[in-house]
Amino acid sequence: RDRTVPREVAATERQRRAAERWAEEQLPGLRGEVAAKLAPPTLAELLERFLEHQRAEVAEKRIKPLTFDGQKGHLSNWILPAIGTLRGTDAELRPHVLRDFVRSLRRKRSPSTTRNIVYSLSVYIETARAEGWIELAGNPVDHPAVKGALPPLQKHEALVIAPDDFARI
Repeated sequence: RDRTVPREVAATERQRRAAERWAEEQLPGLRGEVAAKLAPPTLAELLERFLEHQRAEVAEKRIKPLTFDGQKGHLSNWILPAIGTLRGTDAELRPHVLRDFVRSLRRKRSPSTTRNIVYSLSVYIETARAEGWIELAGNPVDHPAVKGALPPLQKHEALVIAPDDFARI
């Protein structure tokens, strides 16, 4: 039989049989609960922990309130609706999945906004890794395939105003 209780748990044969009967009766109902508790969290399930962490960062003046607001907006409006059901595992947060996410952002948002959203995702994942909420070998946003899907930085010409022109303004 597969299901046997080790001697360390129940010393006598009678105790082992009683423990096995109890487990067979109790565990079918618990299996789903245990599996849910053991499964790594989804990105959406990490949101409240992340926001609490970032609020503390704002309070300690490590990040600015405007940065926090931007991250929160990126997460609630773009990141979590698109990939929030993914679990924080290497098996689900694959580079090709994130690359496809970046490509979809490129079709909907400006290059600079796309880059900002992806940066918020990177901070989100890196914070979750650093705090031990998820276990990943690395931050998948840093993968070359994901970075390569980002739109190029937009270069803007600096506007130079002569002192005489500035004085007239």
